[in-house]
Amino acid sequence: MFADFAAVLGEPFVRDAFALVLVCGLLAGPLGCFVIWRRMAYLGDALAHVALLGVSLGIVAGVSPLFPAVAVTLGASALMSPLERASGLSRDAVLGIFAHGALALAVLLVVIAAPYGVAGLHGFFFGDVFASSPGERRAVFAAAFGALLVLGVLRRPLLRVVLSRDLARAEGLPAALLEAVLAVVMAVAVVMAMWVVGLLLTATLLVLPAASARMWSRSPEGMALLAGLFALAATGGGFCLALFFDLPGGPTIALFSLCLFITSLSANRFWH
Repeated sequence: MFADFAAVLGEPFVRDAFALVLVCGLLAGPLGCFVIWRRMAYLGDALAHVALLGVSLGIVAGVSPLFPAVAVTLGASALMSPLERASGLSRDAVLGIFAHGALALAVLLVVIAAPYGVAGLHGFFFGDVFASSPGERRAVFAAAFGALLVLGVLRRPLLRVVLSRDLARAEGLPAALLEAVLAVVMAVAVVMAMWVVGLLLTATLLVLPAASARMWSRSPEGMALLAGLFALAATGGGFCLALFFDLPGGPTIALFSLCLFITSLSANRFWH
């Protein structure tokens, strides 16, 4: 049985999918730290719903859903703050408007314009890493490594903006630009996570590894490093379990991440 599993894991398309899963974890872990520091967990869910609208546009237009998903997610990220200021609504209310409005429009658009494309949305709800084409995987790899490079280079200015926007501005940092950069990285991560764990579980991959790392870290850099390791363990371990036992990949990865969090919490309480 294990020999058969090793043979399957050695297939080129499985190796590519496994690499995509690991890269997603490598980005989601450190980014999840910013999500927790800024208390933006619901933002991941909202952007995942918005990204589904881009996926629907891709299905209707007959093109790869990757680029419409990223474009629509970036557009929504840029509009959220101006709408919040103009309407006087809370951030949660604005996120709810974008999330549920985009989801309703996405499903309606596909039903009306491409009724047979509705089945194609299933993989994006629950994750289907094997659905990506080689060209899409290459684009995702490039975007993910670019996003990781940005997080690494700008980690200290981004941390200052996340912890206190007013203090960052007082120090002369371009707070608006840094927030826009963080929004771009978030959009890339959400689109990746939607492929790996699905729309319904995107926030899980952003929150749980970082939450697991927070219990063991004494510095922001240490937390980001540990979060990346927890996310790699969750995505890699969940993928292998799903492949070995023929389970759906997205929910298995999410549950594996939850198990790591529970284990980390239990060990932390016992240790202290």
